Amino acid sequence: MNSTTPIVVVTEERRRRRGLTWVAAGAAVALLAAGGSTYALWKDGEEFAGGKITTGNLDIAKVGDTTFWDMSADRADATDVIPGTGAGTCAAAGAGSGAGSVAPSGGEDPVAAGKSGVCAHAIANATTWRMVPEDVVGIAMTADVTLEGDNLVATLSLDRSAVTGTPTEPGEAPPQTGEDPVTASTDPEFTYTYQVYRAGEPLLDNPAPLPESASAPLLTLSATVDGQNHGKDDADTAAKTPVYPMPSNKTAEKFTVLVMAAFDANEQDRVGAVDGFEKATLVLEQVRTGGVGQFVAKPGQPAQP
Repeated sequence: MNSTTPIVVVTEERRRRRGLTWVAAGAAVALLAAGGSTYALWKDGEEFAGGKITTGNLDIAKVGDTTFWDMSADRADATDVIPGTGAGTCAAAGAGSGAGSVAPSGGEDPVAAGKSGVCAHAIANATTWRMVPEDVVGIAMTADVTLEGDNLVATLSLDRSAVTGTPTEPGEAPPQTGEDPVTASTDPEFTYTYQVYRAGEPLLDNPAPLPESASAPLLTLSATVDGQNHGKDDADTAAKTPVYPMPSNKTAEKFTVLVMAAFDANEQDRVGAVDGFEKATLVLEQVRTGGVGQFVAKPGQPAQP
């Protein structure tokens, strides 16, 4: 080959192509980074069934109004069973069964027959009825109680603080609003006790003294559901407050509070005195205290004695 033959080397076009290639690659990376739609990181999901969260209920509604009964033990015509205190048939007038007892028909034993009704004589008008020594008057209040909630425990109390009444004795000033007329009296000769019935069943072993304060409950109730379903079992432990359950699988039931006022036979000078019971309120109030029901004391909260 002749050394004078020219050799042509073309490089400029290749440089342009290489430059175009790098520019195109850079543009693609920029587009991917900016848009993010041409690839994705991993992601997965799984659906779970949901559920409704529902609140419970606490309610008390009176059934009829207050009724008054002559429960004096020697009353021959105590022929009516006080409503809400049980079933049974009282003896006919003059048969000698006396108030406060039940004489079921057919000679059956009232305990064995599950009869817990209280015999008494109905007082048609408490305003005109006059009490004498050794008399016992019964005051009955019945209400529908509703408790619904897994952790629902409530106290049932009797508030008489709204009573303003007439003087407790002739010439004595009446109780002030907010005072209990029993504790406000300077010379109370009436002894008050009470019993609570759940669907006709007495809950207390024996009638108990009526609390002097509305803040002191008559008893404590619990809803019969998981969480607070042990009921009266709590009474077996001295450190715990007795808790009485609602009937099994029921959220509502009738409760009757029977207050008994006995006139002391030794108080001969209490003439024309008045102890007002014309207004009272049954109060149902939720509690959440350590040692009551299945609750334990919260941090910093003392347990119920």
